[in-house]
Amino acid sequence: MKSDPTTILAVHSRGYADAIARMLEAHNIGHKLESDASGNLVTVFVEPDRLREAVAVVESGPAPVEAERVRMNSNGRNILVPVDFSDYSMLAVKAAFEFAKRLDMHPLILNTFVAPVLPAQPSFDDSPDDTLFEQEAGMEMRRISQKRMEKFKNEVLLLQKEGELTDIGFSTETAMGLPEEVIKEYSKITPPGLIVMATRGKNRREADMMGSVTAEVLDSCRVPVFTVPENISFVGVENITRLVFFCNLDRSDAASVDSLMTMFDCPVVDVTLVPVSEGTDATLRHRMETFCSMLTAKYPLASFSIELLGKKDFREQFQQLVDRRQIQLLIVPNKKSNIFSRLFKPGIAHRMLFERDMPMLALPV
Repeated sequence: MKSDPTTILAVHSRGYADAIARMLEAHNIGHKLESDASGNLVTVFVEPDRLREAVAVVESGPAPVEAERVRMNSNGRNILVPVDFSDYSMLAVKAAFEFAKRLDMHPLILNTFVAPVLPAQPSFDDSPDDTLFEQEAGMEMRRISQKRMEKFKNEVLLLQKEGELTDIGFSTETAMGLPEEVIKEYSKITPPGLIVMATRGKNRREADMMGSVTAEVLDSCRVPVFTVPENISFVGVENITRLVFFCNLDRSDAASVDSLMTMFDCPVVDVTLVPVSEGTDATLRHRMETFCSMLTAKYPLASFSIELLGKKDFREQFQQLVDRRQIQLLIVPNKKSNIFSRLFKPGIAHRMLFERDMPMLALPV
């Protein structure tokens, strides 16, 4: 028998309290929320006998995201589209809307903002005036973000009306926090079917905020991520027909191809299979030919071929492959990595993000 949620777990703003409530709900921990008279602060109560577990749940994940839950369409599947209102944000929206139409998903356009940080104070105690200033600064940043989002939403609606964007319903949301943390939190609590992100060109990406955010999302989120760079002529999802698929040559490859073909609705495409695992050329070729034959039998409308690239001059040979076959999209099975690996040995998706001005689909394995 459950006890009443009467023990205080935390006191936060409405957005943070809602995020904590979602985490507790995911772990089936009884809770309730109570607002103060002003409505600005919310107390989170939990069952007394589950307080220790509730604390562990909250502390085990990333900082709660100050963002309200968004009502999705009835099938619960959505596409997350982070934007920073730059000129190339609309590229991500265009790609996301096309995917949403094909996959019967609901696009959610998300912008994040970071509240100003006060200089450190010599006193150990927070001044009430400082706390009030932080709250007001955060509210002002939220108002600015919401105003910019409303303008961006109107631009999207206008492009839909003019036929420049796929005519499909969508939602918008603003949230306080670092972009990569907000995206990871959304993906943790309500995993989207796909994340679509636009990036700078490779020459400007390393110094660009959204470029680093995209790399972090690729390395940490366990959902498919589609990236599109700003300086390419995006031909639309339907017109992408020449792909490169990087193979790990393990059991995850078949599942990744299945995800790919489902996402593109089993299209008539030309897929070049490129192995990235270790082994002699003869061994790799034999395993690749077996895999290629299996895919050809399973997807007869698609064309599959093999390309073995030298390890020493991989980048040069890969560029020749891209030019020769006019590759339009990179498909990268994306393995989960810990923080050490991400710092010193980034995955293929991470490396390709910074080396290639080409759309990429990273599939978690």
